Amino acid sequence: MSSPTVFCPSCGDEYVAGSQVCSECRVALVADRPTIAGRDASDVELPPGFVELGVWPRLATIMLLRRLEDAGVSVLTHWAGTGPASSASLAVPEAEADFADAVIRELPVDEELPESRDAHLVADRIETRLAEVALLLDELRDRLGPGA
Repeated sequence: MSSPTVFCPSCGDEYVAGSQVCSECRVALVADRPTIAGRDASDVELPPGFVELGVWPRLATIMLLRRLEDAGVSVLTHWAGTGPASSASLAVPEAEADFADAVIRELPVDEELPESRDAHLVADRIETRLAEVALLLDELRDRLGPGA
């Protein structure tokens, strides 16, 4: 029997029930699996006052999203597809567009990626950290009790 799951309405990632927010998109999770596989990342109607910066593959999107957030830029992310082959568009308030563009272009994303020979070591370190975080979350849930 599989455990209940929740989903990110933006990127479609699946989380264990009890999770509240997508770790990548920073949006509230929902009970129903979203239908986004056929959506094109650049075919999204933006709210008034927002401009699109571009469309990137999943890993580059995640790295650029973190970079922009660290710089204090508000970002909207619209995902197309799910999993490693997905892509996303990033949009920012029009007033922040020039600064956001400079933040994105400051360092090519490829230079932030590990060499392919080191990628497995990096993935192992990330997996170890995620396992540690999962244990801490389980411990916290136990301490908070049911319904917390």
